[in-house]
Amino acid sequence: MMLACRPDLVNMGMAVKDEAYDELARKVTGGKPKNMPQVYLPFQAWTKTGLIGDATKATRDKGERILEAVVSNVIEFLSQVDQLL
Repeated sequence: MMLACRPDLVNMGMAVKDEAYDELARKVTGGKPKNMPQVYLPFQAWTKTGLIGDATKATRDKGERILEAVVSNVIEFLSQVDQLL
């Protein structure tokens, strides 16, 4: 999303792939995502780098699509709240 909002603050040369989440998820689920426990684990348990996933695949287009989806969801939520009032 930062590539869409503020690309001047992004250094893709520092982008990494963090597989800590995938490794932990496999451990706690036995490789079956449906077995993911609904418990709190600190963010640090899920990541070694501060991100989850593969930042090397980030693009401005993907960031724009995510932002559009978030804005659409917020608008829909606010519309539903407005209908209740």
